[in-house]
Amino acid sequence: MRRGTNALRAASVLCALLLLPTAPPAQAAGGTLANAPVLTVSAGNPADTVKEPEPGTKKKEKSKEKEKFTPYTPSELDRAQLPDLSGTRKVEPPKTRRLDRTPDGFLKLPQQPNAAPTTDPGTNTVVGKLEEAILEAGGRVRVKGWAANSAYPSKTVQVIGGTSGQAQVTSWANTPRPGTPYGDAHGFNFDVQIPPTRGLHQVCVSAFYTTTKVTDLGCLEFDSRAFGAIEYRIPLAVVESGAYSVIGGWMIDPYTASYATFSGFRDKKEFFRGYSAALPRPDIAQAFPTFGPNHGWEVWIKHDGLEGTPSELCVNADSGGVGKQLGCMTQNSRHDPFGALDEVRWQGENILVKGWAIDPDTRSPVDVSIFADGKLVKTASAFQLRTDIRDAHPEYGDSHGFETTIPAAFDDQKITVKPTNIGRAGPLGGNVEWKMNYDGSSGPCRCIGENFESGSYDKTAYSTWGVDHSMWITSDKSQVVSGTYSAYGQSLPNGEWTEFLISNRAKMKLKRSTTYTVTYRYRILGPANPKVEHYFLARTTSGGYGNDWWGGILTDSTGSGVKSRSVTFTTGAFDDYYLIWGIHNSGAMTVDNIVINGPVG
Repeated sequence: MRRGTNALRAASVLCALLLLPTAPPAQAAGGTLANAPVLTVSAGNPADTVKEPEPGTKKKEKSKEKEKFTPYTPSELDRAQLPDLSGTRKVEPPKTRRLDRTPDGFLKLPQQPNAAPTTDPGTNTVVGKLEEAILEAGGRVRVKGWAANSAYPSKTVQVIGGTSGQAQVTSWANTPRPGTPYGDAHGFNFDVQIPPTRGLHQVCVSAFYTTTKVTDLGCLEFDSRAFGAIEYRIPLAVVESGAYSVIGGWMIDPYTASYATFSGFRDKKEFFRGYSAALPRPDIAQAFPTFGPNHGWEVWIKHDGLEGTPSELCVNADSGGVGKQLGCMTQNSRHDPFGALDEVRWQGENILVKGWAIDPDTRSPVDVSIFADGKLVKTASAFQLRTDIRDAHPEYGDSHGFETTIPAAFDDQKITVKPTNIGRAGPLGGNVEWKMNYDGSSGPCRCIGENFESGSYDKTAYSTWGVDHSMWITSDKSQVVSGTYSAYGQSLPNGEWTEFLISNRAKMKLKRSTTYTVTYRYRILGPANPKVEHYFLARTTSGGYGNDWWGGILTDSTGSGVKSRSVTFTTGAFDDYYLIWGIHNSGAMTVDNIVINGPVG
């Protein structure tokens, strides 16, 4: 099954950023974001983006020509090309850090404490803990915890909390808080104001028994800058308008229930600023009720160029003019294919070649070219289902596997697979390739092959009966099966049975009671003649003709094309079998690319 559409295929060096506007779009059915308008930035050199001047120099004006924004609205079909993002949602509150002690002079007690017991036991008996500090809209932080007088559990303890430089808030520890050692009504839950400057701040809470007996309940340090998360980074989304990378998430400005703003940096240089995180996210409202739902954001990065090096795009939450990095993603502008050659092994009379290939500029399958010892032997499509690749790279779909066979012409080959590079000229653009050596004479399959490219029988495991008949190694292009040379045989009119090609028993010994598969390619020469018969057999000298294995007559004795044949046989109880190719009733043929699958001595 193929996924995706036949979309624009491109690789990029420079990115065009598509950014969400300030107004939140309508929410599609099922919780997806639909019709979200975005803006695109024209491609430019990273060096031409915003850069601070050297000390003592005048800051240059930004080039408006290189920062043109063109509206773009992803359609429902566009968003349908994205992988399932339901599992990417990650809504967590910002982290706080507990301080070891309350800073000196941080809290001031009120003049008249209201919770002093009628009898002073002489020791400080107030206990408790500041447990949470939760940021809320409007620049506030809600503090939660508990406090109790261990000597007088029925008494309500007064607490005081605040942040540095802000008015302190006095409250009572009298709200429900199950699980304390002194009952379930000793909780406190109140708001204090955040300092107006964005950054790290501390909120502290104390409880007191008398003006001289104060219990520090703890201090938590928090960050009042905008917070949020990058939830997904999609290297490729191919839609009708082009190929994009997509990055998205959510962010909140603690000082307002309205949307936060964010900026982007490419290779540490500012690329855009002042865009809003305003997409509807109901889950945000559930996690942070005081802020509401419209805090999602998404950036589409267009792939425009053909050359370049990987660049890093980082997103900063920058409400209030103070930046805080949410995270980064790598934009590989070259977009070379990637994949693997998983397996090369014998299968029947051929070599199995198996792997997978993905070109980041398309979700569609790409072709792979297969080479044996540097010679192109086959082109195949990487379209087969590979669930393991789908799970590892869901953004590209599930149909990127290839599994095919090539002729086994040698007993030792170097197999090379080159994937098509969509973003480069020509089907083999780029330098991506995967290699694996195939040794046909090792492992569970023992194979031996011959292609007669030495030009002489002396360097092969084959020979002829002699010079009485017309049989030799030919280089005539009209006769050769493949390569430069092939074994040629001709039956003269006075030779009824002409066995022109035999295996040399001194160089290639077949074992007794063993099954072999012999594959070869051949070309039948000369005019059509229904009387001409071409045959193959395995013969034993010591066993006599009755123990020969007869491969039968080739019935396709006409035609000029190259054909192939595969035969399987089992030898008898003799150690002197050898192979024979012959012609009956005149005629001529050539044989090449012989592969024997089986143990050969």
